[in-house]
Amino acid sequence: MLSVDDAWFAWANGRLLPEAERSRWEEFAPPRRHEGFLGRLLQAGSRAETEARVVRMEVAGFTVTVHEHLAEPLARVSEELRALRLTDPAVDLVPKSYGGRHAYWMWAMSKVRDFWTVPYERRWMVPAPVVEAFERNGFVWGGKWLFFDTMHFEYRPEILLMARE
Repeated sequence: MLSVDDAWFAWANGRLLPEAERSRWEEFAPPRRHEGFLGRLLQAGSRAETEARVVRMEVAGFTVTVHEHLAEPLARVSEELRALRLTDPAVDLVPKSYGGRHAYWMWAMSKVRDFWTVPYERRWMVPAPVVEAFERNGFVWGGKWLFFDTMHFEYRPEILLMARE
């Protein structure tokens, strides 16, 4: 059980749901998820609340718009990537080609029906130092998901904290 403000959330078969809805976990099978926890955690229960909490910042040479809670950890990631670029200029975050490898489960599914069986060597991977920089700062990498998305990082410090316990 996890509390955010006055709301309780329960871990139910791989899903974080409001306590009152934990028995409905099957309704939230990937890729669908219940927005209650993140809405409460990020104080973004509506579009207006969300828009009031976004900021613009530079990350790895790109201007992005993010929730204010992400600004500090993403700035740390950006600084690590800047340092990495100085020591290894071959690190490419946005490749021109995936070299025939799969980066996203939905794209892979059009070629391989059982997309989850695509071996790692046939998946395009973000360089390990980049993944490590994001993970050190509270992000999870989509390359580790069953519904893999190797280009994707999500700020989910609660998942990393729960995994350490």
